[in-house]
Amino acid sequence: MPLFYRQFPEVDIQLLLEARFASLIDEQIDVAIRVGHLPDSSYVARRLGDMQWLVCAGPAYLERCGLPQTPQDLQDHNCIHYQNNTHAMDTWPFRRGDKEYRVKVNGSLVVDDASALVSAAEEGMGICARAAVKRLTLFCKRGIFAGSLYTLCGFARGISRVGACCGRRNYGGW
Repeated sequence: MPLFYRQFPEVDIQLLLEARFASLIDEQIDVAIRVGHLPDSSYVARRLGDMQWLVCAGPAYLERCGLPQTPQDLQDHNCIHYQNNTHAMDTWPFRRGDKEYRVKVNGSLVVDDASALVSAAEEGMGICARAAVKRLTLFCKRGIFAGSLYTLCGFARGISRVGACCGRRNYGGW
């Protein structure tokens, strides 16, 4: 964002970091970054790229409950997942070869904040999955470098699309 601001200092920015799918037109939001499937086809979207998922757990949890050997084993583990008022991320994407598949997980803790999710995993409360984008991966890297979080590297994680979208009224022909 600092680079954008330096290039376009005349643009006023109101940055909303919210864990929900806002109605872009009703809430007068010019552009939103969305991950995964775009639920409203009336939006105009541009694909920005893809992101992989990291599956992580704290050493205390792995000592107590064992290391899952396959993604399907996650169904028998306490998985901490993200949920907001409209969307639950309780189905995690994985890859086998060139095919993607999903595993439905459950657990005793559901959160709506990325740092709380990773902190809970670090404290041994369960296994979490986090998007491997720069900011969110930093939450995981802190724990990985400190030894309080391990990635389950044997799992070929799935990929989610990342895109910028706007309501049709805002579309200016990107």
